[in-house]
Amino acid sequence: MAYPVDERELAESVTIENRIRHGIYADQRREQVEAAKLHANWLDPAVVARWRLDVKRMQDGTWKDMDVTNSKRLVERRIALKRLMEDDQAKQEKELFEQQLGFYVDRT
Repeated sequence: MAYPVDERELAESVTIENRIRHGIYADQRREQVEAAKLHANWLDPAVVARWRLDVKRMQDGTWKDMDVTNSKRLVERRIALKRLMEDDQAKQEKELFEQQLGFYVDRT
């Protein structure tokens, strides 16, 4: 048994169904967006905290590298100063020997 179909009623019913369907989809999308915002608000502090921790670790590593570098430089400066003092002492001894003067050297 076939019912007579009014095209106008059919178009209106399809339009109403589409509106309902799109409204439901819009509500679902709105809920998804709100959930994403909530997640983003929760995630942002966590990301920032992690980033700060990474930066702190990098700075700590940098400070350690600088300490090692500074200690190496200090050792190199001490070695250079020791060479300079030995050269100066040798030069002084040579000059005094040429002048036929003696001096006291502590050999301990």
